[in-house]
Amino acid sequence: FGSLPDDVGLSELAKVVEPYGVVESMRLLRPKSCAFVNFHDTNVAQALLAKFTSSEEAAPVVGGKRLTVAFAKARPCSEEQNKRIAEGARRKISVAAAPGTKVEQLLERLGAKAELLSHTVVDPEAAAAAESAAPAEEGKDAVDKLCVQMEFGSLGTALAAKAALLAEGDPSVLSVDFVVEPTCSEEEIQAMLPVATAAAADEAQAEPEATERNDGAEEATAEAAVDGDKPSED
Repeated sequence: FGSLPDDVGLSELAKVVEPYGVVESMRLLRPKSCAFVNFHDTNVAQALLAKFTSSEEAAPVVGGKRLTVAFAKARPCSEEQNKRIAEGARRKISVAAAPGTKVEQLLERLGAKAELLSHTVVDPEAAAAAESAAPAEEGKDAVDKLCVQMEFGSLGTALAAKAALLAEGDPSVLSVDFVVEPTCSEEEIQAMLPVATAAAADEAQAEPEATERNDGAEEATAEAAVDGDKPSED
C-alpha cells in the first residue's frame, strides 16, 4: 500500500484490510510512505488487489488520502504458523491483569517486544464483560481489573509476547488471549477473485494479438526487402 499519509499508522490500515482475512504481518516504511501487509491466505491478497484496483474510486482511503495498491511476493507462512493460526493465534492479544496493575508494568514485562507494539488500548468493554460474568461478591475486583488490547506487527511477535506475559513469577497477569475477529468467508473471497481472473484473461488475450501484429510487420519488412533485391526493369 503506497501514498500513506505521514500521520497514519498500521492500526488505521489494519481497519481497512483485516476484515477480509487473517494478517500474518504488517510492516510500515515511513520514509517511503508505504506499508506491506502479508496475509495468511494468498487468495485474500489477490482478491483485495482486484477489489482496490478495479477503478480509481475503488482504491482505499485512509487518513483522507487515496492509497495505491500493488501485489508484492512474500514468503508463505510456515507450517508452524499455519498450525497456530488454525488454533486461533492472531497478531492481537487481550491481556487481563490483577487490580492495581499499571499498563507500564505490562510493557516492562514485555521488554524489547514492547517496542514492536503498533497499538495499545485499555479495553473498557472487556472489563465490563468480566464484571457481568463474575459472581456478585467478586464484582468489585472485576471492575478494578485491568484489560488491555495489544496489537503487534506480526503473529510471531504476538506469540512471543503472550509467552512472556504468562511466564511464571508474575501473579499480576491473569490471562492472555488472542483476539479473533470476524473475516470474510472463503466463498466471499472467491467471489472477488474473478475480477482479477478476467483482467488476467484479457491481458493474455491481448498478447497473441500483439504477436500477430508484430508477425505482420515482420512479413511486410521481409517483402519490402525482397522487393528491394529485385533488379530494376528500367
